[in-house]
Amino acid sequence: MEDLIAVLTSWSVQFIAALVFLYVLLKVFKRVRYAGGKRPPGPPSLPLIGHFHHLLFGLPHHSSAKIAEKYGLIVWLELGAVRVVVVTYSDIAREVLKTQDHIFASRRPLIMADMVFKRGQNLGLSPWDDHFRLFRKIFTTELLSQNRIDSSKNKDLLEITHDFISAGGLVIEDFFPLLKSLDLSGQVRRLKNIGERYFKIMDSIIDNRLKENSNSKSNTEEDFLDVLLATSTFSRVQVQLLLLGIIVGGTDTSADSIVWAITELLWHPNIMERLQRELDDVIGKERLVEKADLNNLEYLQAVVKETLRLHPVAGLGVPHYSTEATKVAGHNIPANTWVILNIYAIGRDPQDWENPLKFDTSRFLNSPVDVRGHHYEVLPFGAGRRRCVGMNLALVCVAYIAQLIHACTISLPEGLTHLDVDVEEKFTLTVARRDPLNLLMKRRLPLDVYRKAGLQFSDV
Repeated sequence: MEDLIAVLTSWSVQFIAALVFLYVLLKVFKRVRYAGGKRPPGPPSLPLIGHFHHLLFGLPHHSSAKIAEKYGLIVWLELGAVRVVVVTYSDIAREVLKTQDHIFASRRPLIMADMVFKRGQNLGLSPWDDHFRLFRKIFTTELLSQNRIDSSKNKDLLEITHDFISAGGLVIEDFFPLLKSLDLSGQVRRLKNIGERYFKIMDSIIDNRLKENSNSKSNTEEDFLDVLLATSTFSRVQVQLLLLGIIVGGTDTSADSIVWAITELLWHPNIMERLQRELDDVIGKERLVEKADLNNLEYLQAVVKETLRLHPVAGLGVPHYSTEATKVAGHNIPANTWVILNIYAIGRDPQDWENPLKFDTSRFLNSPVDVRGHHYEVLPFGAGRRRCVGMNLALVCVAYIAQLIHACTISLPEGLTHLDVDVEEKFTLTVARRDPLNLLMKRRLPLDVYRKAGLQFSDV
C-alpha cells in the first residue's frame, strides 16, 4: 500500500511539474514571439487560468470595467488559451470598428456556434466571408421590409429561445479547448440538446408550411419563412439557422430593453408623465399607437436612446476577432485575438457623458448623437461591418413601449415604491434584470379603443 501511495505521489509531482514546465515554456514562447512590440497593459496572471480569477467575482461587464479603471482603456487578458483585448473607450472603439474594421470584422469559432449554429452559419457568429455577406444581404433586403414581420408565436420555439439565452453565449470549454471532450460544465451537452430540439421543431414547421403553400390558394401575406423558402440560394439548414438568429435576436433582447425602460420610468415619474403627455398630444386618446407614429414622438426616442445607453442588453457585445497582427492605440494586437468592446462601460464613461449614471433623457433632445453605430460613445448595436443587422427592427420593437405607456397606467403593487425596484442585473446571453418586475396596469383610454384592437381589458 505504501508503495502504491509513493508511486501515485511521484506521478502527481511529475504531472504538476510537467504542467508548470509547459506553462513557463508557453510564456517564454509568447515573449519571444511578441518581442519588439508592446501589448496593452493588464493585471497579473496565474498559471493555466491566466486572468480568469479577475473575472470570477462579479458580472463580466462590471469586472472588466473595474480592470480598465486600474490598467487603462485598452487591456490585455489571457483567459485560458484565449488572448483577449478589452476596449472601454469610445476613441479606441472607433479605431477598431471604423479605421481597422476590415481586420476585426471576423468571429472566432465558438462551441455555441458549433453545437447550435452548425459551425457558425449564423449572422452574429459566422466569420467575415462570402457566406456571411450573402446572409446579410438577404436579411437586410428581404426580411426587414415593413410587411415581413410575422406576429405569430410558437410556444416550443419561444421555450427553446429562453433556454438558449439562459445557457449564455460562452462556455468554459471555449477558453480551454482540451476540456471540450470532457464537458465538465455540462454546457456542451446542453447546447447540443438545444440545437437538436430546435432543428426537430423547425423541420416540422417547414414541412407543414411547404404543404400549406402547395395546397393553399389564399393570398395571405408572406412572413420570414415564406421569403426564405422561396430563395433557392439557401439550403434547409441555412433557412433554419437564419430563422434561429432572428428569433433569438428579436425576443428577449427587445423585451429586456423594454423592461429596463419601464424600470427607469418608475424611478423617474416626471419622465413617465412627460412621455404620456407627448403621446396624448400626438396620438390622442381615441386610438392606439401605430408604427407610423414612432418617428413623430421625439421624447419617446430620447427615452429609448437613454435606456439603450445606460442598459445595453449586449453588455460586452459579440467578440471581434483579429485576422492579422496590427496596432491599436499604439499597442500590438496579435492575429487571432479576441477584441471585446465593453459597450456597458463605454456608455457610462465620464469622459463622454456628464453624470453618466443618471437617467437623463435631455442628452438626446436636440442632439445629433444616435445609437445606430455612427457615434462611438453609445454602441448598443455595435458599429461597422458587424453592426447588428436587426437594429432597425429592434428599435421599432423597443419603441413599442409607447403602446404600454399610452394605453396603460403603470404602477407598483400596493405598499411598494420606486425605492423597492432594484436595478440588479444578471448576465447570460443578454444583460437583463436579475429579478422579475411585478407591475399593476390599468387602462387609461376609452374601453372601446381596446375592443377595436381586439384586446381584452377589464372595465376599470
